[in-house]
Amino acid sequence: MFSINSATVCCTILVIICLALVHSHALPNLRVRRLGGGYSNEGDLRLEPTEAIVYPGSNVTFICSHTSNVTFRWTLNSDIKLYDAQFGASVSGESGGPVFYSRLIIPLVTRRMSGEVICFADEDHSRVSAFLIVNAGVRNGGACRASSDCMTDKAVCMDGFCECPRNYVRLTVKDKSFDACREMIYSLYDPCEFDEQCTHLVDPLSVCKKVCVCAPWAKDRRGRCFALSELTSNRSQEMYRVGLIAVTCIIILIVAVSLWVTLKRV
Repeated sequence: MFSINSATVCCTILVIICLALVHSHALPNLRVRRLGGGYSNEGDLRLEPTEAIVYPGSNVTFICSHTSNVTFRWTLNSDIKLYDAQFGASVSGESGGPVFYSRLIIPLVTRRMSGEVICFADEDHSRVSAFLIVNAGVRNGGACRASSDCMTDKAVCMDGFCECPRNYVRLTVKDKSFDACREMIYSLYDPCEFDEQCTHLVDPLSVCKKVCVCAPWAKDRRGRCFALSELTSNRSQEMYRVGLIAVTCIIILIVAVSLWVTLKRV
């Protein structure tokens, strides 16, 4: 037969086990959701290159040539105001005959100068065209000569390529349809400009409201955003677990008390 002291020890052990169960399972067990070149010709009239792709500030040259001594005329369908047209003759390396040409030189091009360049030969009414494309900028990873060549917002030209500065990250801003370099952020309530900063760098369920905050359908829990639906589901499951543990503990306590009373009477 158990003594009264033995019954007391057993009851104490059962109560400690019950408290341990409550402590380990009563707190929510939440899971984080992570969720140019070439030439064009018409008859004997020839223009090269057919496409000149250059950076702003470059000097561009187009050469229009003909096997006969024709009158060359240029038409520029863009914002080109300053240019120089030079005329001359040379010997063709292919046929050995004379070649007459007009050299169009456009200095210090700007982005607004992009457009079609047309060369006419008045005598035979022929015409050829080419295109001047002044690079409007390159995205990250593209070749560049200066930071002004970079299209991505706040990108800089480093070692000949457009890249985001140190401690910055490239983001694609969907609702504005452009790329941007923005400073790295790491946690909720850090300053931001775009939702993408918060979504990609902080938490998938966060948005930008001058600082990164949880979206309306989520709630902040210890620096992380959790979906309200997930919190509700977890809360229901946790209430069920706590209730089950409570019932188990009550049963254990009743058994322990009954055992203690029985032993005391003996």
